[in-house]
Amino acid sequence: MGIGRQNTDLHMFNIIAVENRVNNFDLPDDKPVSTLENLQLCDMLPNNDDNNTLRKNWGTLAVHIIAKHLPNLAFMGNHVPKQIPHSHMEETRKKTTVVRFVYMFM
Repeated sequence: MGIGRQNTDLHMFNIIAVENRVNNFDLPDDKPVSTLENLQLCDMLPNNDDNNTLRKNWGTLAVHIIAKHLPNLAFMGNHVPKQIPHSHMEETRKKTTVVRFVYMFM
């Protein structure tokens, strides 16, 4: 390839911003919750309630997968919730606001 016959590289970028629909104001912004010296490892590990909730959620997901891929057990999908219930259901049902900043060609 000669100097007069160079290939042109074109790149397109789409820069967007997405609104955070779930605002969690449980933790303070002005100070840490705890220092590392006072933090115990057992405070970071899941407890029995966390494990039971996780096991229940995995069961719901497993039934959805089984009902989707095994036609003889498809009726099971009608007897479990479509979504795993959580504390931010109302916020996540709303439509996401997306703002496009710029299309850039380079």
